[in-house]
Amino acid sequence: MKMISLLSVALFFLVSCNSAAMNFNVMTDEEILAYNQTVGQWEQVYCEERASVRSRVPGRRCRTLLQMHQQDVGNVDAINAVSSGKPLITIQ
Repeated sequence: MKMISLLSVALFFLVSCNSAAMNFNVMTDEEILAYNQTVGQWEQVYCEERASVRSRVPGRRCRTLLQMHQQDVGNVDAINAVSSGKPLITIQ
């Protein structure tokens, strides 16, 4: 019984070490292409170069399609919350 609980604790720590979120911003384009071939449509990663107000150096921002969609829905909700009456923007 002790051996089983010891093995399960060791397995838990191994799994928790490997389940850290990936930082797509530091991955190369080739690594992202390879990653996109292994995941579904909503988990595919897209990167964009964006100029920042605080810096002249453009920054790279990489997000999954699901994260982009959630951001868009949040933006629409914020715009509609400010407007009075009928929503200005609807999502089909």
